[in-house]
Amino acid sequence: MFQEGAPDVAISGVDVWRATITRSDGQQGNEASRSEDATHWHVSGFPMGSKDYSLVLVGDLTCAAGGWFVGVTSTCMLLFRHPNQIDPDDLAEVNAATRRLAPWAANVLYDTAAARARSLVAASASCAIEVPLLTPVTHVTQIAPPPEQDDAAARESGSSE
Repeated sequence: MFQEGAPDVAISGVDVWRATITRSDGQQGNEASRSEDATHWHVSGFPMGSKDYSLVLVGDLTCAAGGWFVGVTSTCMLLFRHPNQIDPDDLAEVNAATRRLAPWAANVLYDTAAARARSLVAASASCAIEVPLLTPVTHVTQIAPPPEQDDAAARESGSSE
């Protein structure tokens, strides 16, 4: 799959995992859920544990405006030139790869999520949400290591609680 001179990682498959739109202004008996008008964009990485696909990136777009809420989660699997390039059991390694690759894949993930969000908004009469055309600032979310791995990292760095 990888030609000479090509990058060592490729996006292999982009999809939508979740898409929803709803009124959020109390018309459904949930007045406490009304949030300020805002757009949020987050990308997270998760280990796959597969020989070829060791990382999946997940983009989560939420927009709220005029008493409406739309949320879409898009995903892409990453294929690496060298199998097992990321150890799925090493969360520090998964987090490092996520920090490095999330900004690289953010536009693909966002365009996928935003297109679905725009379709939902267009199909909802009176919905005032405007999904941004450009990718918003990408907030990268990392996986928290389990306590034993966190303790081991602290010991290695020489710090203690």
